[in-house]
Amino acid sequence: MANKEFSYGSMAVPSGESRYRLIRWGWGGLNRSRVIDTGDITACDGVNINPPYVSAAPVFEPFTKYAEPIGIYGFDDFLVVLYRAAGKIRADYHKNGRNFTGIVGDAKGDARDFEHRSIVQFNVLEGTENIVSATYNRKLVIYPDQKSMDFHISENFVPASLGDAYPSIKYATVYGSRVFGVDDDRVYASGFNDYTFWELDTADETSPKNAWVSTSQSNVKADGNFTGIWTYDNHVVLFKKDFTQLVYNDENPFRIVDVTAYGADNPKAITETEGTLYFASSDMVYAFTGGVPKAVGEELGITDYRGACMGSYKDRTYLCVGDTLYTLRDGVWSERVLPSGIMQFAANENGLYALFRDGTIARIDGMQETDMSYGDWWFETDFMAAGRLDVRRVKKITVLCEIAPLASLEVYLLKDGETFNKVTTRKVLSSKGHGWRTLSALVRGMSADMHRIRFVGHGKVRIHAAELQISWGGDYYKER
Repeated sequence: MANKEFSYGSMAVPSGESRYRLIRWGWGGLNRSRVIDTGDITACDGVNINPPYVSAAPVFEPFTKYAEPIGIYGFDDFLVVLYRAAGKIRADYHKNGRNFTGIVGDAKGDARDFEHRSIVQFNVLEGTENIVSATYNRKLVIYPDQKSMDFHISENFVPASLGDAYPSIKYATVYGSRVFGVDDDRVYASGFNDYTFWELDTADETSPKNAWVSTSQSNVKADGNFTGIWTYDNHVVLFKKDFTQLVYNDENPFRIVDVTAYGADNPKAITETEGTLYFASSDMVYAFTGGVPKAVGEELGITDYRGACMGSYKDRTYLCVGDTLYTLRDGVWSERVLPSGIMQFAANENGLYALFRDGTIARIDGMQETDMSYGDWWFETDFMAAGRLDVRRVKKITVLCEIAPLASLEVYLLKDGETFNKVTTRKVLSSKGHGWRTLSALVRGMSADMHRIRFVGHGKVRIHAAELQISWGGDYYKER
């Protein structure tokens, strides 16, 4: 056979391996209902998800602690804390670093001492003979203890009794210069401009300023006990565990109108954020703006919301279920695990405060940026499959982030359904330096059908984007 000569460069050159990019710009929120190619986060702790980035959440700011707390309430620039101590039910008035104490009543020495209390602000218009010079006398009214106290306190105080001729109100709110309250199955409204006036219409005398009372069980679907009450959008909203009603009219007589067959689990599972009323039933969280409430908690994957509590500050809604705190902002959920669950929230102009089940009170929102500190945090992406069920090999990973001085970031890559393990999971990136950083590394030996990225950090870090460069290929010749 004759020899053939080949000139330089005439041989076929193998084509380069094709690479594809899987990139996450603009992170979605926490989502456990769909976990493949969503762009959302499937799990997290200690972060705020604020699209288009994910950032470390600040550490809570401890305020004080009580051995036997009952409830916490926020007004203007102060907090009121109810608690049991030395055989008494006491109220602490916290303002600008000062604390004044009042005795609400004698403790019963059993679980009744820790029943839910409502504290509502009532403004009594005085001097109405000359409306030009009339003034408001601001009061705080405590139910079911039936006590009142001044709105502005400058020394230790003694709440005043409202008297014996008073309905047995369990949960209360204020609307239209009246106290509205509920017991198990009745709705009450005080007289106009007087939280102590409870005289009803009679056959001989009626007045639009009189008090009012009604049952709410004409609808057989609404025959449970009341679980809460709220003032929203010029109406009083009445909650039961599986039903919601509204009180209509601006004067006596009022009427009750059925709204929906959804309800609130308990009186602390209700809050309002920027004109939207949120409440947690036993199996879902709902947003109400009028009409039919909209479910907003499917992404969390929670089936039991019993015992939940809610609070809000500015544009953020907070929900605590068990020992986990969820934050909703612009339709996006975040999550952090707590050392102790929260039993009640209270907001004032200084921020949002939480009363934890261990008696600690901490400010959890509203801190100044210069006072914020940051601890450990992490979050995990969804499965990045790129719309194909095929083997892919990760070639490179790149992360765009902001890292504050003394903060740190580690990035791990997980295969398919691998569970994260600090020791065995493959770490592919570690931060160096601070400021805006583009962290990048080549990756070998990471073939899988799908991949997830886990970010683990300490301190103030913001993650803007992440990219995986992959190549497709590799066939299996036996069943997997």
